[in-house]
Amino acid sequence: MAGIPSYASEEDVLDESGFTKSMIERYSDMDDTQVTNLINRFLLKAESKVKELLVIPHIVPMELHLGDGESIEFDLGPDDEEFYIGDEVENCVDRVINCYFNNCRKKKPLPKNCDYTDDKNDWDTSSTYIQPANENTIKQADDYSMHFTFTALKPKARYPDVTSDIYIDKNIDMYNFMFFRVRSNTNDVTLTIRLYSTDSSTYNLATYNIAKKGKWYLVMLHLNDDFTADIDWNTENLYHFEIEVDKACQIYADNLCFCDDWAFTAPFGKLVVMKKSTTDCGYADGYPFYVTYSYDPFRVEVPECINGATSKIAAMRLVDHMIGVREGATAFEFEGSELVAIPDKETLYSRKGSLWARAKDDLRAYGFGWDGVVVK
Repeated sequence: MAGIPSYASEEDVLDESGFTKSMIERYSDMDDTQVTNLINRFLLKAESKVKELLVIPHIVPMELHLGDGESIEFDLGPDDEEFYIGDEVENCVDRVINCYFNNCRKKKPLPKNCDYTDDKNDWDTSSTYIQPANENTIKQADDYSMHFTFTALKPKARYPDVTSDIYIDKNIDMYNFMFFRVRSNTNDVTLTIRLYSTDSSTYNLATYNIAKKGKWYLVMLHLNDDFTADIDWNTENLYHFEIEVDKACQIYADNLCFCDDWAFTAPFGKLVVMKKSTTDCGYADGYPFYVTYSYDPFRVEVPECINGATSKIAAMRLVDHMIGVREGATAFEFEGSELVAIPDKETLYSRKGSLWARAKDDLRAYGFGWDGVVVK
């Protein structure tokens, strides 16, 4: 998740710097937690520097996919991907930028990251409705899914929290589908979805049946054909919606969006083509569509060279910090025969230069310093 280093660890930085944590604590007048927070900040800056030098996230422009007349879900991943990070970009996709069907660029889903209900705190908290929990294990997109525990007394959930005067307030007339992925712990659960405008007494309604428990379903509700038509979205904005179940159960919902012909799951790396009914079989054999997306190749597995470069660059910042300490009066007050003496200023500068040279050597293993870029 954002704010937590992923390319290298605190231990990696200490190993590269040659400092012990106790030395940093004593000379910087910090406790254990403060030193950890300091190093994590350096690591995040180091990761940002590595991404800048290697142009990450990588952009894959207009990746070609061909319909086969059967599939509606496609994996993203350039043909030469195995040369760089493995078989595919599964769990590495950062965002999908554009999608072209037969050279015609399609509308981006709402929201653009295709993950509409991404925080439990955005859902209604009033006594009438169930507030979901953020689920970070059973998920399909982004950091987590929404986990609802519906009861007989509370069979509904509402998004967003209109009791706090928060509304969606978006026009959805330009879209054809409401899309989401859903999973239940109970067989034969009927979902009822209600879309509301400013008038909370009228709504457009659709239902979906979850046949089997433990299975993720792709739900594609056509806004004209699957919903009742009490509200004309041409003249009204969507303000909020409700989800209701017909029995006590646990529901996981993820990847919810309003879309035209396509939706996607990031970082999982799936693109889904919408269909109006169960009789639709996907796009005809040979039908071309192109996807432009970005991905972080080190999101799942970090190569040794990237780990080394990140930890060395973070160690450089730690050396800078220790140089500042060395030049301060506090350092001289703490220095004594019972402590491990902090290296002199010249030694610290020399160590910093060595770390940067070795970091560049690590990055060259991934192509830094060569002409061109890694992915085209």
